[in-house]
Amino acid sequence: MKIKSETYILRLPNMMLKTFTGMAVQSLLNTGELDPYDYLFVNSSREWLRPADMEGVFQIPIGSEEKVFEKPSFMPPPSPVSKSSSDDHELKQKIEELSRILEQKESVINALKETRGKLEKDFYKIVFEKDEIKTELETQIQVEENIRTELINANIEIEELNEQIQNLEKQVDDLLNIKDELLEIKADLDQKYILLAEELDEKEQSFNSYKADNQALEERLDELEASNQKLLKKQSIYRDYIKNEKRRADTFESNVNKLNEGIIKLKSLRKKDQITIQNLEDYKKTQSTKEARELNQLIGDSFEIDNSAHWYIEMDGEVKGPFSFHDMKSLQKYGKIDNDTPVKKSHDAFWASAGRDFELTANLITHSEVVGGKEVFRYFVSRAEYRAPFHGAAVIQIDGKDYTGFCTSLSSGGAFIELASLEEEMIHKGEIAQLRINAGTLSEDLEATVVLRNFSKEKPCGIGLQFQSLDDEQRNVILSYVSSYLENIKKTA
Repeated sequence: MKIKSETYILRLPNMMLKTFTGMAVQSLLNTGELDPYDYLFVNSSREWLRPADMEGVFQIPIGSEEKVFEKPSFMPPPSPVSKSSSDDHELKQKIEELSRILEQKESVINALKETRGKLEKDFYKIVFEKDEIKTELETQIQVEENIRTELINANIEIEELNEQIQNLEKQVDDLLNIKDELLEIKADLDQKYILLAEELDEKEQSFNSYKADNQALEERLDELEASNQKLLKKQSIYRDYIKNEKRRADTFESNVNKLNEGIIKLKSLRKKDQITIQNLEDYKKTQSTKEARELNQLIGDSFEIDNSAHWYIEMDGEVKGPFSFHDMKSLQKYGKIDNDTPVKKSHDAFWASAGRDFELTANLITHSEVVGGKEVFRYFVSRAEYRAPFHGAAVIQIDGKDYTGFCTSLSSGGAFIELASLEEEMIHKGEIAQLRINAGTLSEDLEATVVLRNFSKEKPCGIGLQFQSLDDEQRNVILSYVSSYLENIKKTA
């Protein structure tokens, strides 16, 4: 194997750069201090290479496993040149001559390399025996000096080996000092680790205690919530009953209030006269006929929302359902879903946020009745407030500029105009605009002043409008379409 005569730059663990000769690099490879697959800088070619890729230059230790190292992107500054090119040429000739002599004495040099390699490997094991290492190194240096005396006329290169060994001694001292510092740091870190482990054990015990207490509280809260649900259901029955009666007649509301007050008082005073309770129950029965008549009137003035299980929600990345409309209102009431929760019905093509669904946000009239011993809730929306699906060409004028789209929902309160795109100049919440819907689905053209309320850049893209003022003729045109749509739905059902 040829000895590389040029110099190399290596990256030390402390991120410093240091120049080494080819012999020194080979020694670092033999001792394992330099990985054959790590990069070193070749001064002659000014490039980063791996020793394993430099065939014929370095001897790679047997059994070395290939590792991946990042190739440096910077270029070290060039080494200062202290000799002329002619001196370099003479030096190279001398080095080649010495290389030939060294090849003749390869057995001797190999013996020195093996001895030096053993010394370099042993320095990790004798950190606390520094004096003995120095004694052995001095003995080895004396042996090498005796050999150099025999080869003094033919081997000048051995003097360079002495210098390399001296440098190695300095490196050994430096490494020993670094290792001492690392051992002190490790001892300090070990102490901190023990303290942190003890603190972690204490916190883990506290956490387990808190967790057990929290679990007990959660179980208790579940019990209280279940009890509260029952109470809320009972309370909702009477509250809805009172609300419906208030809308029908003040006198009936007064009677219901008296009835509820009597029932509450009788429940709080269970030991009072049972005859009074029976009288109140009888009075309640006498009102059932009146309630049935008013329910028929309610159905005539309003549109009943389908309460079958055809609602779906998207929660925590999962689609859940189907739910009835009553289930959806309960989920809203207890905060399980909010206006941003994606919802859809089984027949809908797209998901939409709950806050944009008319049925989930409309003012509802609630009616409860007992069917087969089970309380059943029915929900109604005033026909005047119902926003019916619609599909007709529409033109909205904003700041004197017309935008064409389609009206996809319509009520006496407002409409939604779906557009191909929503431009920034159109987004002026609260601004007054003009809306025109051509006759077709409607009995006649509809032109009205509107207020820009909501804007959606997601699908469906468009603007939510609120009618500022409608005369009786315009309102009748819209209500006529809504009533016709609801009648068709009722017939289909």
